[in-house]
Amino acid sequence: EAWLFPLGEADGVGTLIARPNAYVLEVIEGSDMRFRGGIWRGGMALKITSSSRLERRAWQHLAMTFDGSALRLYLGGILDAQLAVGSGGIDAGSSDLFVGVHPLGGTPTRALSGIVDELRISSVARWPVHDPPVIEMVA
Repeated sequence: EAWLFPLGEADGVGTLIARPNAYVLEVIEGSDMRFRGGIWRGGMALKITSSSRLERRAWQHLAMTFDGSALRLYLGGILDAQLAVGSGGIDAGSSDLFVGVHPLGGTPTRALSGIVDELRISSVARWPVHDPPVIEMVA
């Protein structure tokens, strides 16, 4: 999960976080900006895209969970999309963790056009929660 302030200054895919061949959280940039999450199982990528659009130049809370059988995306603490993927675990992956880029072909690419804050990776599914995330404005 993370807070994201998408600038929306690019087209294509921007990587929020990636552990190649294990999991990824991406922003699909362009006029219809959405986010997408995915896991790898048995070498196959299983991905899901948000139903809701992201707002440009506004802080939003994004989360992806996997409970062993379903992949879920949350926007602002509210379930936005889900995909049943059957039972089993996530592939271990063999690479480091990347934030803001994806190492496709060994070279950092798919740079994110935005700001990321309070990134958290957990070994348990933390959502849903009873209260959605709150933005506090400090003057």
